[in-house]
Amino acid sequence: MNGGTTPSHLPQIGSVLINAGGNCGSTTKNDQRGQLRPVGGACDVGAIETNPQTPIKLPQTISVTTPVSATVSQSPFVISATVSSGLTIIFSSQTPAVCRVSGNVVSLVMTGNCTLVASQPGDGTYESAADVMLSFAVVVNPSGSMMRGAYLPLVVR
Repeated sequence: MNGGTTPSHLPQIGSVLINAGGNCGSTTKNDQRGQLRPVGGACDVGAIETNPQTPIKLPQTISVTTPVSATVSQSPFVISATVSSGLTIIFSSQTPAVCRVSGNVVSLVMTGNCTLVASQPGDGTYESAADVMLSFAVVVNPSGSMMRGAYLPLVVR
């Protein structure tokens, strides 16, 4: 899928379909993605106009593979996710006072809500993936150690 409302295939660089479609007609000024055509001397054959100077990047998505509802009795722990492109995922903490991350290792600092972000900025082939946010509570269990999960904090009166 290269954009637009229907599945389509982008002509590869050097394809005989590039600039082989004539003058595009008088009414077809854009390809199915809304890109102006022609880019070269004539329209490309098909629904998509190729522009070698600005190649179309492939989409990618991030999937979390570490269960965020699991309870962890001690810090640090490893978090993991995959991206459909196979590129490296970057983890960051939105709440460094509560939790920090270095690579894919999360360290719990204090009680509160921890929010981690998994991101992948893309490269020459893939566009950036939508960030995935992972949030969980860091609380104190009755033994006094910090835990990740759905536990109520100990209240002393």
